[in-house]
Amino acid sequence: MNVTAIGVGAFYGCKSLASIEIPESVTEIGGSAFRGSGLKTVTIPKGVKAIGMETFKDCESLESITLPRGVTEIGTDAFWECTSLKSLSIPRSVTKIDDYAFRDCNNLTVQYDGTKAQWEAIKRGRWGIGSFALRCSDGEFNKQEWR
Repeated sequence: MNVTAIGVGAFYGCKSLASIEIPESVTEIGGSAFRGSGLKTVTIPKGVKAIGMETFKDCESLESITLPRGVTEIGTDAFWECTSLKSLSIPRSVTKIDDYAFRDCNNLTVQYDGTKAQWEAIKRGRWGIGSFALRCSDGEFNKQEWR
């Protein structure tokens, strides 16, 4: 039997969960699925289209995450309080980033695989983060340019 979804709050508060191999068969990750867990790095499977609300909120040990091509939305508070998050790859398939998706993720470097013009076309909410960098395929933005 293939796992196709990780339910809402499935690993909420699991501080001892340092790593997980999410099967390629997973196409849906519910809101708060990993909230407050001890995850350090995550690779999201290709079939997942959205990172839901608060999916990784309060994952204070999370250092890096790779989102696959095909993800179109990053939900509200998705990575809020991921204070160790230093590296995030966002595919150009993303068309919407909701409010405070990266709130309090200071010193974050975002690698976007599209151009600056494509980044500007993304519907983005409020950010609420301090120090960060955004690297696109055709150059970098400074933090004032992309808020």
